[in-house]
Amino acid sequence: MNAPAASRPLRLFDAHVHLDFMREPARVADEAEALGLALAAVTVTPDGYERLRAEVGSRPNVVCGLGLHPWWVARATAAEFEGHLEAFRRLLPRARLVGEVGLDLSPRHADPASFGAQREAFRRVAALAAAASDPGHPTAVSVHAVGAATEVLDVLEETGCAER
Repeated sequence: MNAPAASRPLRLFDAHVHLDFMREPARVADEAEALGLALAAVTVTPDGYERLRAEVGSRPNVVCGLGLHPWWVARATAAEFEGHLEAFRRLLPRARLVGEVGLDLSPRHADPASFGAQREAFRRVAALAAAASDPGHPTAVSVHAVGAATEVLDVLEETGCAER
């Protein structure tokens, strides 16, 4: 029988942390575990995801997110973007979490000339995530949506990602 909620220790969960930006991600993950804190560690590129997984390994309190952040898409050349997307496709079967992905249509954060590339990248990433998601254990997606909530929801529906 489960203990009443009042007698169970509180388990905290940080649903969006960039461990990949930290100098010592493994130490931060270990300190979080000692405090009873679980982490959804989103990344901004597939390379960042691979580096983070190598650093934090299979710690029980960390779920690493495979990301392709819109700011990185906005700055990438066409060849860099295709390389990121190929790496994303290759790594996706190992990822329980996709993130951080999405759209940033704020001219303050991204060049408006990148908005088309961002939309295409997010559409492709959402379709890949939907296709790879196991209905028994669906993939979670952490979405960045600045100035683009309606467009993000439309892409998630169009690609089947919202359903899966």
